[in-house]
This record gives sequence, C-alpha cells and structure tokens, in this order.
Amino acid sequence: MKLKKIHMYPFTVTFDLLDAGKALHHPNYLIVLERARAAALTLAGLSDMELWKLGYGITVAHVELQYLKPIRLGENVTILTELLDVGSATLEVRQSIVLLENDHKNSFVQSFSRTKDNLIHDAKLRLCCVDLETLRPRRFPDQLKQVMAI
Repeated sequence: MKLKKIHMYPFTVTFDLLDAGKALHHPNYLIVLERARAAALTLAGLSDMELWKLGYGITVAHVELQYLKPIRLGENVTILTELLDVGSATLEVRQSIVLLENDHKNSFVQSFSRTKDNLIHDAKLRLCCVDLETLRPRRFPDQLKQVMAI
C-alpha cells in the first residue's frame, strides 16, 4: 500500500531549532525526523492519535545517525521516509534529509535517488509497537498492518 513508497516531507529550518553555529542543532534532527514519520503515517491513513485511541504507541528502539552537512536557517529541505522491513512488532525505517530545488508537498513517490550532492543527513531506525498501558512490545494492530500492507 502507501508505505511501500517513499514519503517526502518538506521542511524549512527555523530559528528555534538552531545551535550556536547557526545550524540545525544535532538533537533537533530527531525531532524533525519524528515529525516526518508522523506525517507519513497520517497521510497513509493512520495518525498517532488513532493509534493511541486503540491503545498502541510507536517508540524508537534503535537509531543510527550520519550527519553529512549542516542545515542552515531558512534552508528548505526534504525528509524522505522509507520502510525497509516489518516484523510483528518492529519497523526498520530509513530517513534521509536531502536538498531539493523544486517545490513539492507532503506526498508519496515511487523512488528517489540520493546522491552525495543532495544528501545532508541519513538515519536508520528500528521502531517498536508498544502497549500504552504497559509500554511493553505488542504486535501491530490490524489497522496499522493494512496501512503498511503487511
């Protein structure tokens, strides 16, 4: 279904996210990546709020980050979110921040070519589905499986 495609999330760096060097502060990369993942799920048909109502949450279990170039105030970048693998209660996701010259909206595309010229940041994440009461791993709900076409 939709998450078999690459989600594109446009983002502009704002003053509140900067460090003393006038670039995106390193912990704020995780915040921006989280916004993009939430937007991808919502666009695919299942928001965080809907998951919470069902008693589920998605947490980050593991992160690998590679900072390649700084992102400066006012720069327009795109966050690509790509589903790599799905387990019964885990997701492997690749998220890349790239520079794009043309305008686009929050959308899904079939493919995207990352190059050394456009790649700014690259991350691989393992996400885990949890029960909101116990915070223990839990199999994905049917609604999420349908969105991911598991």
